[in-house]
Amino acid sequence: MIDLKNTTFLIPVRIESACRFRNLYMVLHYLLKNFETNIIIAESDSSSKVPVVIEQLRELGLNVGQITHMFYQTDDSLFHRMFLLNEMLEQVKTEVCVNYDCDIILPIGSYVQAQTMCLDEYDLVYPYAFGENTQLRVVL
Repeated sequence: MIDLKNTTFLIPVRIESACRFRNLYMVLHYLLKNFETNIIIAESDSSSKVPVVIEQLRELGLNVGQITHMFYQTDDSLFHRMFLLNEMLEQVKTEVCVNYDCDIILPIGSYVQAQTMCLDEYDLVYPYAFGENTQLRVVL
């Protein structure tokens, strides 16, 4: 297990399909299986579906204690991603936080490298390739 205890993954989500449910399950499984880290999920919907995902992961023996789940009940058809991110940011206790999406999985080394970069001299890291560079430095 790789130590990313100094990092918190923020995942805003609305599970509106079986595909999104599966994606969240796969992302959480990947993060929990590979990293000692912190995960905050902010779910906004008419009813909460994330606890089912967490229970399935618990049954596999994964440490779901790393997950904090926040639920915002709403019948609004709009998904207020930035509101959820701001709510999760207030809960972060680590030096590094990751604005994460439940539809992406990156190579393990990307997470480690990004945490190292943020703890060193970088303020922000994008995990996308730009030409020959795999990380982009943004000076704030």
